[in-house]
This record gives sequence, C-alpha cells and structure tokens, in this order.
Amino acid sequence: SVVYVVNPQAPVGEELQGEIDLSPLADDDGIPEISHFAEVNGAVWVAVQRLQRANGWAPAGPSYLARLDPVALAVTDTLELRSTNPVGPLTPVPGTADLLVGTSGDWDGDQAGLERIDTVAGTSSVAVTATDLGGVTTAFTLDASHCGFAVITTPGDYDTGLVRFCLDGTVTPCIALGEMTISDVVQVDDGRLHHVADGHLAQSDAR
Repeated sequence: SVVYVVNPQAPVGEELQGEIDLSPLADDDGIPEISHFAEVNGAVWVAVQRLQRANGWAPAGPSYLARLDPVALAVTDTLELRSTNPVGPLTPVPGTADLLVGTSGDWDGDQAGLERIDTVAGTSSVAVTATDLGGVTTAFTLDASHCGFAVITTPGDYDTGLVRFCLDGTVTPCIALGEMTISDVVQVDDGRLHHVADGHLAQSDAR
C-alpha cells in the first residue's frame, strides 16, 4: 500500500528516497490498488482503484486520483472520480491542467468511459461514455487536438475493437469488434501514425 520514491541519479544503493503510504485510501481489504501515474504542471497524480479481492475484483467505490508530494513523502490531495475502477492510462490533456483516465466500472458497461479531471478546480466529468465508445476502454492515445484512438472491449465476451474519439463526444469506429485481439495502441508522432498491437494467435503483430 505504498509508493516508492526513487532518484535514478543517486549513487548506486541510495536510489530509494522513501515511500508514500496510500493505505488510508484502501477499502475494507486494506489494499488501495493503484494503476497509473501522470505528471501535470509539476504535480504527480496516481489513480487509485480500490478493488474487492474477495468479490471478484469488483470496485468497492469510490475510486480516486491522489496527488503525491515526493519531497514531503505525503498525499496532499484526493479527488473522487465520478465513475469507478480507473484502469488507465492516466494521461494529461494537452494545453490544460486536466487529466484523462479510462474507467471500467464493474466491467458491465455501466459507470465506464473516459473521465476528464480538472486538477485545479478539483472536478471531474465523463467526457465520453462506454456506451458511446461501444465498449470499455482499456488503452487510448490523446493528441493536441484533444482527439485520439481508444481500444475498447465488450463486457462479457471481451471482443476488442478500435475507435477514433474526440473529447467533444465524437466517436468513429475504426476496427470492428472481434476483428482483432487488440492489446494496445501507441501514438508514434503528432497523431498521424498509430500502431495497434494485434494479439490474435494466428497473426500476432503490430500494425
């Protein structure tokens, strides 16, 4: 239930600078389950899932973003998410102090989507719902135009697909659900080129 603070430029054997205790954010099982980190305007944020390990890893609700101070070794702020289980990634929204995170809820399509968090105002909103995306987001990219590509999966059968989305709510299907087994998508340059990792056993590759 801790985050280790490491200085890679420190002498060998002295890299570990300390740890930050996240146990106060845990649910009843005592483990907060964290997923992804992001830096925005000099602040470090971490997504806190809070899952029930004895209940099929269902979210205990609510989930949080926690702001970490790596010098004071402390949690300095927490923001409650509107949806639950931030599976990530946690990505800065270009030109803003906002963060975007993919949430899965209980993997049933409810309380899931892309959630946008204003780290200055301490508010959040669902930018694009899982219903609009066509599935639960497991990976996504985001470019300067506030658009990107999202890997989606359908609750129950876990088919995967790829959509183009914008934070204004626009969604355009790109790869149909079930056509590939997509594990990730990566932005290579300024948004014109993306690679999709296809995990289909018969034709595993990157496209």
